[in-house]
Amino acid sequence: LACPHELRGEINGVTGMINRLEWTRKQIADLQSLLGEQGEKYASVIQAAKDLDQKALAIEAKLYDVHLTGAREDSFRNSMQLYGKLSTLYGHIDGESGSGGGGADLGPTTQEIAVNNAFKQQLAAVHAEFQQFGNSAAPAFNELLKKNHLSLAVEP
Repeated sequence: LACPHELRGEINGVTGMINRLEWTRKQIADLQSLLGEQGEKYASVIQAAKDLDQKALAIEAKLYDVHLTGAREDSFRNSMQLYGKLSTLYGHIDGESGSGGGGADLGPTTQEIAVNNAFKQQLAAVHAEFQQFGNSAAPAFNELLKKNHLSLAVEP
């Protein structure tokens, strides 16, 4: 961890994955709604869409708490995920965040660097799942749409 800018880049990478997954899940939901109007004709496609949505949600759940409702007690119900952990670490390293951290003038401590290295490993693993989803799961679903003569596609 050279500086807060590097950590900010990691946070931006996480938010980028979250945004892409949310966009994909929105497309899946719209597709399910559209196909659901057709009755049982596309039941297998709708089930495949639900399965794809669950895969996206499983990846997303590693990035942030997908169960947040906005209630004050939410933070006690589920553990903080990667986005929250990186943001908290950033607050400790960057004095401008107002979190009472050491401040940017002091630089990250050895412990903060070690924690960030662990987060980088987690981020790499989730990013690999995200890539697999975009390179394999979503295209396989799009192929199923084609086989069912649907001129629709999900953009991962």
